[in-house]
Amino acid sequence: MPGPPELEERYRRFLDGRGDDVAPLLRFLRSGRHSRAGTEAWAALILSRIYLLRGAVDLASSYLRVASSRAGGAPETLRLGILVNRAIVCRARGRAAAAADLLRAVVDRALLAREMIVAAKAASNGALSLARLGRPEEACSYAGLAERLYESTGNREGLARAALVRAVVDLERGRCEDALDRLARTLGECAGKERERERLMALLLIGEAHIGRGDRDRAAESLDAAAAMEGALKRFAPQRARLLQLRGTLDRIGGAGGVYGCGARETAEEPADPRFEDADCAPGRAGRGLFVTRDPRTIDLLGRIRRASRLDAPLCIRGESGVGKDLVARLVHRWSGREGKPFVPVNAASIPAELFESVLFGYARGAFTGAAGPRPGLVAAAADGTLFLDEIGELPAALQPKLLRFIDGGEFLALGETAPRRSAARVVCATNRDLEAACESGSFRRDLYHRIAALSFTVPPLRERRSDIPLLAAHLLERATRRHGFGAVRIDPGASAALESFDWPGNARELESALLDAALHARGGLIRAGDLSPSILALARPAEPAPGDLRSHERALRRERIEAALRECGGNRTRAAASLGLKRTTLLGIMKRLGISRV
Repeated sequence: MPGPPELEERYRRFLDGRGDDVAPLLRFLRSGRHSRAGTEAWAALILSRIYLLRGAVDLASSYLRVASSRAGGAPETLRLGILVNRAIVCRARGRAAAAADLLRAVVDRALLAREMIVAAKAASNGALSLARLGRPEEACSYAGLAERLYESTGNREGLARAALVRAVVDLERGRCEDALDRLARTLGECAGKERERERLMALLLIGEAHIGRGDRDRAAESLDAAAAMEGALKRFAPQRARLLQLRGTLDRIGGAGGVYGCGARETAEEPADPRFEDADCAPGRAGRGLFVTRDPRTIDLLGRIRRASRLDAPLCIRGESGVGKDLVARLVHRWSGREGKPFVPVNAASIPAELFESVLFGYARGAFTGAAGPRPGLVAAAADGTLFLDEIGELPAALQPKLLRFIDGGEFLALGETAPRRSAARVVCATNRDLEAACESGSFRRDLYHRIAALSFTVPPLRERRSDIPLLAAHLLERATRRHGFGAVRIDPGASAALESFDWPGNARELESALLDAALHARGGLIRAGDLSPSILALARPAEPAPGDLRSHERALRRERIEAALRECGGNRTRAAASLGLKRTTLLGIMKRLGISRV
């Protein structure tokens, strides 16, 4: 989106690290001596772009308002540029849906106006917003459009940015190897000061991909290379925050296990790497959320689910609310070979009983009052993909025999029609109810139960896999801070111990809410035990003393906590003391008594 040459040069100087040109731009904006319509708005727009790169979203938003107010009589390029940056602000504030809608309109408008560079930038940002929303097919389509538009205009810089966006989409879909291939090429093309931002982003994405594959050494190598780009990190605050988040994640996954979500493509019978793609299919994608575990029993369970996914039969996922049944369903979608095909989630508890049949199977014109035309149902929308029936225990009794007919033969009848239709959709169910008891009470058909329960798996609650809590907490906190625009936030050892000892009746959903609340109260980017809800601290179970001398056990616990704090703070004793709520001199005295020299 080129503006007046003198203003674009100031923006270039910021990108290249040749100076911070905010002050000259401000003087230019306030001078009132502008030779052409819209020049004042251009200056405000470029200031907003710089502040976005710095991570100052509120300042960027305020200068966008200035740009909008001064854009009268300005060219279409400028007005579209303001809209693109407004969408970026929306996404930075966690409103990805609003950003995607706005960018879709900008792409259409820019293409009509033959503003190809603006359309390409809008398409790139639209792909990022759609990926965040869990709509990988649309994200991939928009990323491809951006690449074609940049290529048609010969914009090599734009092509590098579009390649980075494609890599983000690949990572969201769990295609780490594809992302790494693309990023390696992009990294080779991003030499020179003028391409520092793209190079930094590529290194961070490579680190993220290697974390996904469980390759800590290569991840650390890439993140170290990013950390060495001190000048770029100083200018680009979002990338600086992302580096801190990735380093925190890398530190926390040191042991066995990992994040099931953005994993490398597996070809062996059993996954060599405990990080599978969870494809965020929820609102359409196979990769939004990540299933995080290092618990051996859960890893074994996921291996069995993976093998069962290859069978063309209904599959039932059981477990308490919040354990991640929807994430497992998305894994099944991918592992069954249906990746790229529709994933249609249906929450049986959220649809009124009188509407359920028409929503699920569709209806013909005139089927009921107000049915002015035919409408396909969710079964038809699933086509040859996956129909995910969440809370199937809440399915209305009148609809259960019709669902059984569909599962048995793939046939269904739209409301008001007489000729059956067919669908090749795979049915995956989930429930937190005791279906056996429901069969006994007569609220659930026994023949339907036997049909869906042949492949049945129960996801254990967090209290039965406590070793997952620190790893999951780190992942959920990273996701929440990114979504809500916080800086990097860490969890100190005391808070981590309290989280691990709590029973979490709401499982991961409750844990995420607790972490978001604690992050709002945290000071200095560190969640301490005192930042957690009093109800969590009151109900957290104290650790069981080991057999033997209680005093020596307490001494070992104190030593372990202090050493963990020192590791967390890179050996810095002042920061470790602050994280433990102690004075530095007090910490040094305790370390001396416990015989801790350095970590």
